[in-house]
Amino acid sequence: MINDMGIQVVESAPDADDLIMTATFKPIPKYTLTVVSGSGGGDYTNGTPVTIQATTIEEQTFTFWEVSPAGIDLGAGFASNSVETTVTMPSNAVTVTAHY
Repeated sequence: MINDMGIQVVESAPDADDLIMTATFKPIPKYTLTVVSGSGGGDYTNGTPVTIQATTIEEQTFTFWEVSPAGIDLGAGFASNSVETTVTMPSNAVTVTAHY
């Protein structure tokens, strides 16, 4: 039997005193966050809050983060016009690029 969390339970009870249980666990998937011209990139599980920060470039002013693929929801804490912001990792790979 596999439950809704992906855990397989095998039961065997030859008599009332014996019970053998085996559990099989699936790994939790991680997705890649790529940060271009900034920091915070890596591999994260869905829903993980990640702080990203644009690199300081002399004589240039940060203007916005471009998100690819477009339209991905990065959570309520994501501010596309903020040098430092929080991405809530979606369930797919995403790239954010700092523009100056």
